[in-house]
Amino acid sequence: MVGLRENSAKPGRKPTGLAALRMMSTDQDGRTVLDFYRCAMLPLSESPDEDRVRKSDDLSRSVRSRSSPSPRPRAGISPRTATRFPDSTSR
Repeated sequence: MVGLRENSAKPGRKPTGLAALRMMSTDQDGRTVLDFYRCAMLPLSESPDEDRVRKSDDLSRSVRSRSSPSPRPRAGISPRTATRFPDSTSR
């Protein structure tokens, strides 16, 4: 989790908040396959405690400050071959 922010209350709507998440995945050799951020809107409890600590992280800043350059594509990978397994043959 990169950051949290509670949304402002709206009359007639259930309370919600945002969670900025970083998703990372590597292959069996430790190379980065996916590295991206996602922001999810999540429900708060129906009756949140009024004395709670209200999170208000700047989610746009938290994602930008943690961004890393995109990894370079592996040699030999192209959109045409990316969905094939290395040992598969064209038919």
